[in-house]
Amino acid sequence: MKLLMHEFMVTQQTISRIWTRGRDSAASTGCAKVSSRKKGRCGAPPKYATTDVRPIITSTQTADRSTFRSMSSSTGVPKTSLWRLLQAKKLSRRTNLPWRVLDKTFMTLQKVKEESMKVQGDNVYKLPYLRKDVQEKAGVRELRPSCDPEVASCDPEVASCDPEVAALEALESRLADEDLVDEMAELFNTSSDFAQVENIVAQK
Repeated sequence: MKLLMHEFMVTQQTISRIWTRGRDSAASTGCAKVSSRKKGRCGAPPKYATTDVRPIITSTQTADRSTFRSMSSSTGVPKTSLWRLLQAKKLSRRTNLPWRVLDKTFMTLQKVKEESMKVQGDNVYKLPYLRKDVQEKAGVRELRPSCDPEVASCDPEVASCDPEVAALEALESRLADEDLVDEMAELFNTSSDFAQVENIVAQK
């Protein structure tokens, strides 16, 4: 059933309806007839031609065509029509974002790493406003923002700021603290077991 649905691009109800028609016709006439009862060209004509849909979609903003629902709302083309064009390989899922969007994402990622290292690798931090759009208009965007000296593990006067080394050291310190907590918990459990044994011996 699934192979037929995928091969002929029809639903399960369509295959069941054709099978039922052939079974009924074979029972009454002795020959299964499953040919279409509609002769010639039938059905509603397509409202949008393939050559017309692509300019409509590309003329909208990138943020307005991230999903089928947003693309249908911004273009006026039904979602079913967009899905059929995608299945017919007339449309393709592709990212056409400007390359400067990736620069802005890269800058944000660097600041996220820096703020996370300030709180020892935790995710409870407040991301500062980088004014990326203002920098882009002024033409002075800093693709690699300067790292806070408090985050760097090395002396800023001796060597350059290395956030990766600081991140590794913060992670190692956090793991060492967790190991210490586990050891202390084991000691407390052991001491409580000894106390229970002493109580049993005293009762005897």
